[in-house]
Amino acid sequence: MSLDALAAAALADDLGSLAGARVQSVTAVDPRTLCFELYAGERRYLTLSAAPDHPGVVVEAAPTRRGGGAPSPLALVCRARLDGARLSAVVQPPHERILRFDWKAAAPISLVAELTGRLANLILVDADGTILAAAHAVTAAQSRARTVLPGRPYAPPPAPLKVLPASVTPDDIRAWLALAPNGEVAWRTLVAHVRGIGPQTAREIVFRAARNASMPAADADPTSLSSALAAMAALPASHAWAPTIAVSRTSMDGDDPGNDSEVTMRGDGADDAAEPGQYTPDTAAVLAWAPYRLTHLAAPDVALVDCPTTLDALARWHGARSSADRYRAARAGVRTALSAATARVRRRREALEHQLAGASPAAIESLKEAGDLILGFQWQIATGATTLIAPLEPPVTIRLDPDLTPVANAQAYFDRYRRARRAARGVPARLAAARAAEDTLLQLGTDLALAENRAEIDAVLDALAATGLAASVAAGAMKRRTTPTDATSRPRRYASTDGLTLLVGRNSRQNEVVTFQLAARGDIWLHARDVPGAHVVVKAAGRNVPEATLDQAAALAAWFSASRDAAAVAVAVTDARHVRRLSGGGAGMVTLSHEATRTVRPASPRALGLEPEA
Repeated sequence: MSLDALAAAALADDLGSLAGARVQSVTAVDPRTLCFELYAGERRYLTLSAAPDHPGVVVEAAPTRRGGGAPSPLALVCRARLDGARLSAVVQPPHERILRFDWKAAAPISLVAELTGRLANLILVDADGTILAAAHAVTAAQSRARTVLPGRPYAPPPAPLKVLPASVTPDDIRAWLALAPNGEVAWRTLVAHVRGIGPQTAREIVFRAARNASMPAADADPTSLSSALAAMAALPASHAWAPTIAVSRTSMDGDDPGNDSEVTMRGDGADDAAEPGQYTPDTAAVLAWAPYRLTHLAAPDVALVDCPTTLDALARWHGARSSADRYRAARAGVRTALSAATARVRRRREALEHQLAGASPAAIESLKEAGDLILGFQWQIATGATTLIAPLEPPVTIRLDPDLTPVANAQAYFDRYRRARRAARGVPARLAAARAAEDTLLQLGTDLALAENRAEIDAVLDALAATGLAASVAAGAMKRRTTPTDATSRPRRYASTDGLTLLVGRNSRQNEVVTFQLAARGDIWLHARDVPGAHVVVKAAGRNVPEATLDQAAALAAWFSASRDAAAVAVAVTDARHVRRLSGGGAGMVTLSHEATRTVRPASPRALGLEPEA
């Protein structure tokens, strides 16, 4: 679930229990994430994030690992102003996805967490409402709605032109439903018109009103919807929260509880041991979380799991989705370097494409023709003229520099003609190199996403430095390396159900080893089509490979790729002898021929029942 105002209200209730806690330290996890060590009889670590790819609020018993690089300005100001401060209150402005943390320090101060998805921000504000620092500065050039800069007065995000939940009447809903496009579902109507209600909450309201979360707007009953909406809108005042996560039964270990759709989860700490029939992020896929009962998701293959607090539900949901990524901070630092390098290469590639488009033979020859026409009709050109309309059929209009003589204008066109011809000869090769570099960076991005430990993350940083596409990280890559490169370049080996060895490279260097050192003529090579990912090789030595083994190898290639979350992935299959290194590409970048395509559903080694070979 994306966090809406209702979830923010529930989180504010939970966080109120931290009131009185003293700030022991402030850690910069990454440029947009802060971790506060709090103490009030016991230590708790409050992590607030304005990054769009991880949750806005987490409270844990252990600190979040910090990333590399210098602390952000926000972190430095928080350290200076909040060291020793006590948390006095956590407030949610009604109907907003905002949490305001008020602190008692030498002077009162507040940290505003705007949990608004990709526009999220952390803003430190003094008692007069003046911004002291922000995780993400917003200038007037970036936004006409408001600026977020130190020294400026703080203003909350502009409120949407929607109706407050408590003010909605059946007549309002009836009018909205009547305006809904043909085929529109009722929950979308609620999201469009009711303030602070997100898609998941809207689906839950419609389900409670009609027992069908996908009820068409044309069939919905305004009175029932109004009653269900009013009951949901009353939760912030009643504090009658019922935190829940929805768990997929198909990914659960342990005993199946049968047809019951509700299960109670023990929630007394992160170190709880799973017992038969219990569901934890380690044993189940958490599909959604909410501060209320997720009745619309209850199904034979989905269990509803009670959580002790909304914070706990959010932590379990994110922990399951991110596989409790202990290396999030380190990964974020490498991701930043990759993003910067990718942006530079993309701009270079786009500029070359634009240059190539303007370097067609016809466009180049038109420059020479313009110079010839200027010389031929120079007697028609008045002093200071800005154009020449050559009397041809049809007439040709040529732009002129009014400060130049006709002969000088012609010479300028001839100079551009010669430069364009030279550029046209070099642009295709430079464009091919830029495209290869972009593909290399995309592969490294997938390597980073698939990295399972710090050594593999550092290997991506080393590989980025080795490309020369981000020279500024070269020294940092060598300094931060924790394991020799060779130790991170050993591909995984699995035995298929037919007894054949499957080799899987999970980053660029491992792909290089799999394809060009371990694979041989007659082995089968696989890779997810058109996306970065693993090279998978079936050691066949020219023998016929059973269909089951090919399906398993293809499923692994899809799983260890950027298309892991897709329902079906096209996988290229060819003999290893038809795979060649890509000219100008980085490690593991290849071209292939004589391939066939196999469409499979991605599956992990565990789901396929494959055990690593010794």
